[in-house]
Amino acid sequence: MALLKRFELWLLLILIGGGLFYVINIQDADQGRAPIRASNPIDSEKPAPPPRFSLQKTTITRDGDHFLAEIKIHCRNEHGQTLKLSPHDTRLLAAGGQEIPAFFLPFQPSPQVPESSEADVILRYWLSQDDINGPISLQIDKDSIPIKIGAYEPDALPDKQSRSFTGTNWNSKA
Repeated sequence: MALLKRFELWLLLILIGGGLFYVINIQDADQGRAPIRASNPIDSEKPAPPPRFSLQKTTITRDGDHFLAEIKIHCRNEHGQTLKLSPHDTRLLAAGGQEIPAFFLPFQPSPQVPESSEADVILRYWLSQDDINGPISLQIDKDSIPIKIGAYEPDALPDKQSRSFTGTNWNSKA
């Protein structure tokens, strides 16, 4: 007990504690590194969630001076209710915000994605030659998906023929 009453011992303990604090915290911060902390690296590096809607493929089929576009998209529905993709709920927009009419078959139901699941769905639209010349985007809820950027030469596709594109840059050359 007499050892703890000595002034030199207390001074030595304070200097050792200060030196350890400097080495652990201040020196790392001076060199641009963050101080050492106990943390979980998994919590600090969370990957961004995948988008709700992503374009998989677009197939166009020429029919005279119009084109049938079949747009295949991958949908993630994280909500507690079924996502209905009826022509009323989805809008395909051409340049200038002009809405492109949906193509539907009389007895075919609109695509749906069950709650808390993922699915690939196909949406069909009826494009004119003016629509196919500019950019096209698909709007579902508040999300907008680019379908085509730039121009496409309509004469590059013969009548009653189909062409598929996996991206937004449609190349007129075969």
